[in-house]
Amino acid sequence: MNLFIRKKAYNLLDRYDILDDTGRLAYTADGFLTRLKGSLVMRDRAGAELLTLRKDLNPLFCQYTIASFENPEKILATMRQQFSMRPQFQLSVGDDNLFLRGNLRATHFDIFQKEEPHARILRRELRWGETYILSVSNIQEAPVYCALATALDNALFHNR
Repeated sequence: MNLFIRKKAYNLLDRYDILDDTGRLAYTADGFLTRLKGSLVMRDRAGAELLTLRKDLNPLFCQYTIASFENPEKILATMRQQFSMRPQFQLSVGDDNLFLRGNLRATHFDIFQKEEPHARILRRELRWGETYILSVSNIQEAPVYCALATALDNALFHNR
């Protein structure tokens, strides 16, 4: 399944609209992420809060935590930037340890575990903002991977 993640340009807040294959709104994420900390709340199309993306305080490398909105103590995923020439992040989704690696131009990203692909993120630049195409095989994990894609966008391109 493909999801299209669009960052709204010229907003004071960080806002992302996530569209499904048919062009219908599937999720929204909004909040404010700064260089040191911040948070986003992800909602489904009905407006119910699903999860919270928090940026943890780490001055050298970006670090994010995704938690359930209903139970903030329940950590769904973490994402930690690693030192590398190419964009590279270490992910923890549930009990799985995954890696997110990008190419040198930071336009193509793969999420995999021991060389087995789990998801793919493609970045396309538009005139008024960025669009990411997220390919996920398991629809149940789509909100977590959408939050990871918004964290990736913040870590690489909008880290103010």
